Amino acid sequence: MPGRGAGATRRHDRDRQAGGAARRPGLRRCRRARRPRPLPRLQPLSDRLGETAVKVQDIVDRLLERAIAAAARSPNQIRRVGAVLVTADRQVEIAACNSFPPGIKQLPERAVGDNRFIWLEHAERAAIFEAARRGLATDGGALVSTYFPCTDCARAIVQAGVTTVATPRPEYDDPVWGESFRTSAAILAEGAVEVVFLTEDQEQIHRKIWAVPS
Repeated sequence: MPGRGAGATRRHDRDRQAGGAARRPGLRRCRRARRPRPLPRLQPLSDRLGETAVKVQDIVDRLLERAIAAAARSPNQIRRVGAVLVTADRQVEIAACNSFPPGIKQLPERAVGDNRFIWLEHAERAAIFEAARRGLATDGGALVSTYFPCTDCARAIVQAGVTTVATPRPEYDDPVWGESFRTSAAILAEGAVEVVFLTEDQEQIHRKIWAVPS
């Protein structure tokens, strides 16, 4: 009798463990089903800028002109990029270009060749960093850029909480930057950043930047 009882107890324990293991996934599925879905961070550009859809294009055009003017001030002799960051409350617009960080000696040789990758900050990050320096919140903000963000800038945009980016359509077939653009697009998509493509392409904007009188 004791042996049979002990065996029964062991069988009961195994059944309970097996049953528990079989039930737990079902419980987890049930709990997941009951959780409220998080509110999406994706919002139309009109909502992000706080205006009606009719005025959105005018706003984007104005911000793009500011970004182009900022880009024209860049010391980069290869690719000049400008960006305008708009805070969520629409009270502040920060324009920046790919340039030297404040206080760094702006030597000509630092802005050419591979040196420009070392000494110059990208426009998108420069705008975000300037907001941080001023103590301005970037979460929920919008950004207009004259060039599709690189992977480093894409991560910064997501990390800063920027929810909308207006930018030229990336050239995914570009032999040099195409794969990088694809990675940037994935980062922005997975980071819940709404990307709005401008009507002008990157080369059209690039020519406008270089046409600005120095």
